[in-house]
Amino acid sequence: MSQIIKNKIEMYDLLRQGLLGNTLESYATFQEITRIPHWTKGRWAVREAGNVSGGKFITGVKAGCLRKQIHKNFGERPINISRQLDNKLCLLQAEIYDDYMMYSTYPGFFRTAMQYAKHSFSACGTRSILKAYCDQPSYENIERLQEKYPDHVIEITVYAIPIGIYKWNTLFWEVRQY
Repeated sequence: MSQIIKNKIEMYDLLRQGLLGNTLESYATFQEITRIPHWTKGRWAVREAGNVSGGKFITGVKAGCLRKQIHKNFGERPINISRQLDNKLCLLQAEIYDDYMMYSTYPGFFRTAMQYAKHSFSACGTRSILKAYCDQPSYENIERLQEKYPDHVIEITVYAIPIGIYKWNTLFWEVRQY
């Protein structure tokens, strides 16, 4: 049965629960992060999780600066916080809508990568590219999401290594209507 994700807040809630596929562990508040082991190690990325397209995001934030940066950049607006990843491990980044796909092999931030995007307009071309890069559970999840959420865009990044909560090679960033 098909469903609709009404807004970004709902989408992030589903994402944090792992219901949209493989993702990074992510958090809605600074207080949630302080409860996890080793939260002070590494760098963090924070993005606006409200009902805005192309919302603000900051990356590479040290744990000691995280609370201040969240307050300075986002105030009380809804956010999504996750670990900062090494972009050198990116193989493919894509926005998938039915049989159409914008994709890039540029190993940078998603928004930057999409500036170098190529296009696939056929089911055969899109499926061939996805099968070449995604591991089987990731590819099957794309098909499941397209069936469950028709007319939604799926944003993914494929990595050279297993990553995320399910240890697939693909992270699912967004599933929503534009």
